[in-house]
Amino acid sequence: MAYQIKSIRYQNSPRKILLQNINGPCPLLAAANALLLRGVITLSSECIRNGVASTDDVVNMLANRALLRSQQSRPKQTNIQEEKPLSSNNHEYHLNEVLSILPTLQHGMDVNPQFTSPQCIEYTHNLAAFDLLGVELVHGWVLDPQDVETCAVVEQRSYNELIELVVIGGGEERKREVMRLEGVMVE
Repeated sequence: MAYQIKSIRYQNSPRKILLQNINGPCPLLAAANALLLRGVITLSSECIRNGVASTDDVVNMLANRALLRSQQSRPKQTNIQEEKPLSSNNHEYHLNEVLSILPTLQHGMDVNPQFTSPQCIEYTHNLAAFDLLGVELVHGWVLDPQDVETCAVVEQRSYNELIELVVIGGGEERKREVMRLEGVMVE
């Protein structure tokens, strides 16, 4: 898949952004465009010359950004005897996991928001990619606090929890019955 490149002006600066060629979710482009607009990543001269960037071009550009940020935030542990930096297996694992996620973001990702704030999103491994890239993910599904009735129903529940209530039937008695049948202790 290839994405057309468009030249724009953003905050009085010339920028290049990527255009989505098929409607649908594309967090890969969202992350890339957020970073292109900030000017922290740039498209290769070959992409600019051709007027398109392939999915591989975008993934590689984001992977390079992730590697750079990872090196900057890597824990600084040293071996006292040799004064050499120690490798952090946990850090390496996290980085490799995030890098493996990047190509899948071209197809979308699951997000489980809560409705109390634009930043309230259940943390998943997909969101780790955005964190490592330095892109904050926010959503627009926020309740109006003046809608007391809806707020009372939704409370602190996430989207997935509300869907589960709809499927179960929502009633407290029905929920207890389902939990009892599933072997969950109900007090």
